[in-house]
Amino acid sequence: MVSDSPNRPLSGLFADDPEMCAVPIIGDAWEGAERAISARLEAENDLRLSDLLAMDRIVRAGRGGIRTNVLARALAIPSNRLTYRLAGLQKRAYVVRS
Repeated sequence: MVSDSPNRPLSGLFADDPEMCAVPIIGDAWEGAERAISARLEAENDLRLSDLLAMDRIVRAGRGGIRTNVLARALAIPSNRLTYRLAGLQKRAYVVRS
């Protein structure tokens, strides 16, 4: 069971490790940074961080490409949402689907 308080450990496993009390704080900080990066990308390039991460995975897959369901699983997002985002990237010529 995960604690919702930054003052308590995440689980019994880490109960004796004071450093683990900071994990929820780091999570909150990461989410804030992720929102800030996404907002700037969207304002300046009409892209979201998830778009950039998807394009990174596509490039890493090489010439053979990557299947949509594999990419969705790697990005931990639903396939239907990924399909919508890929259509937008394709429309702007960032990706080519085949």
